[in-house]
Amino acid sequence: MLGWLLPFDSTLANGVLIYASLVALSWLYRRLVARPGLAHFRGQHVFITGGSQGLGLSLAASFARLGANVTIVSRKLDVLNQAKAEIVKRCSASPGNVADRVLPLACDVTQFEQVEKAVAQAAAHFKQPVHTLVACAGSAMPGRFVDQSVDDIKRMMDLNHHGCVHAAKAVVPGMLASSAKGRTLVFVNSGCGLTCFYGYAGYCASKWAQRGFAEALRNELVADGVRVCVYYPPNMDTPGFVEENKTKPKVTAEIEGSSGILTPDQAAAILMEGLASGNDAVTADPLSELARIQSGSNASPLNVFLDLAILPISRIVWTGAYLFMNHVVRSAHRQQQKRD
Repeated sequence: MLGWLLPFDSTLANGVLIYASLVALSWLYRRLVARPGLAHFRGQHVFITGGSQGLGLSLAASFARLGANVTIVSRKLDVLNQAKAEIVKRCSASPGNVADRVLPLACDVTQFEQVEKAVAQAAAHFKQPVHTLVACAGSAMPGRFVDQSVDDIKRMMDLNHHGCVHAAKAVVPGMLASSAKGRTLVFVNSGCGLTCFYGYAGYCASKWAQRGFAEALRNELVADGVRVCVYYPPNMDTPGFVEENKTKPKVTAEIEGSSGILTPDQAAAILMEGLASGNDAVTADPLSELARIQSGSNASPLNVFLDLAILPISRIVWTGAYLFMNHVVRSAHRQQQKRD
């Protein structure tokens, strides 16, 4: 009686098998053929903004261990000198004199003239242009939009977006004049660059601006052989996160829930693996990866067939997440009305 189903079952099974084969072949190609690795960073010049602490410091140590010449910049030279000492300590097993390959420079990335001067100083010091920029400087000041000042929002935009624009503007001309392999712009973004919710109106605006800037640059620079990578880490156990929590509304904290917090070293390892694998839109947790899949990013996916298979699931999961966010906000509003 069910014989009429057999051709359908056979066709479906064959379709699933073919699609699974495409997923596997795409994975093998990326893993074995198109994987750029990290060896090309040896002897190259890596310029890291926000390199004195947190993720920037961990990334600086990672690149130094690879044999790169590393410039770290932030506003306070004394903190930068401490960071250099920490990098040298972490790279004690690395060959050569690591101290000679780490240059600390005081610089406020919200001031283009200072960034331009720092890039020129670094290029002169190492006698080579910047081959890789890691724009890591950033901060979050969460709060209700109606409670925040315009100056608060401008400060986040100046650091999180304009700071990246300034750094890129200063290094890209040198990159274009170089023929070195693996020239790369890395922009450290946030999960808030893929989604938005209560308490992060100003912060999300700055991170979405940075993401849009990076993705436009990716298209502009593709013919020049300059890679553009955007990293979307979750919360990290850094001094910046401690400051962020001082102004974070309770509703925002409830929406974030008990989501995992990475150490800077863990977050750095994930980005380094992303760079090694050729991933230009790097995420560090499942929910952010689902958001990336439905984001419409112009970054070439590591596995387009897997992304297509997961896309419907991503849409369902994030629809549920937004419903949950709305529920939390409405519940808090009702409770506030009762107290009033």
